[in-house]
Amino acid sequence: QTVTESTPATGYLDLQAKKLGILVDLNNELIRFGSITAEAMVRGDMAKVAALKADLGMLEGTGGTQIKGLITYPSAATWTTGTDTLLAYTVTANLFQINDAAEMEAIMPDTAGEPTAWLMRRQLWAKIRNRRTSAASSADNAGPYLASITRNLQERQSYQLDGTPVVRSTQISATRGGSSNQTYVILGYFPDWIIGRFGVLEFLSSNVGDTQMTNDQTRLRCIQHIDAGPRHCSSFVFADTITLS
Repeated sequence: QTVTESTPATGYLDLQAKKLGILVDLNNELIRFGSITAEAMVRGDMAKVAALKADLGMLEGTGGTQIKGLITYPSAATWTTGTDTLLAYTVTANLFQINDAAEMEAIMPDTAGEPTAWLMRRQLWAKIRNRRTSAASSADNAGPYLASITRNLQERQSYQLDGTPVVRSTQISATRGGSSNQTYVILGYFPDWIIGRFGVLEFLSSNVGDTQMTNDQTRLRCIQHIDAGPRHCSSFVFADTITLS
């Protein structure tokens, strides 16, 4: 029989470089008399802060001069052929339970592939991995651990939930839904999160300038040109307003 011809449509992801900058003024005594690794330590810290700032932008950025954050894209409760939106999942009574892990994975489309990571706040992961069943009486929270039923008190649970690695960060908001005690969780296939970057980091040091010259300082500057966005929004599931308990 004649093979039916398909005519797949394509969209586009428009990445426009955003400039991320960090400035640090160093006392020149530190450079003259300190260890030769002192400046390297500061540069390393600047790189770490730049990475954290980029991460936060990729999660919650408003767009414009910032990266447009993943959680700010349009969402829908279910995936529909031909409609590429972030998938929104609602947890019961704002409490993330162990069964929610499988339920979130279940609404991902086949085209997304197997999820590669969870993103959640550190405090929420602590609550999940320490949640226990009842033992002698109802709600005594003294039975086996729900996330790892064979785990004992001497063992540290691996950073995995339902077989998928967990990435924890205190940068993930704890003030969702107008509350000071609510956060969000993301499950996704992160190879579909595209990062555009020119080089990695551009470092420049200078002791020339009115302030630096008169104060005997050296200014270190770090610049990064970066933007990011989803190849497919439906490769990610977003559960919002989750109580940190």
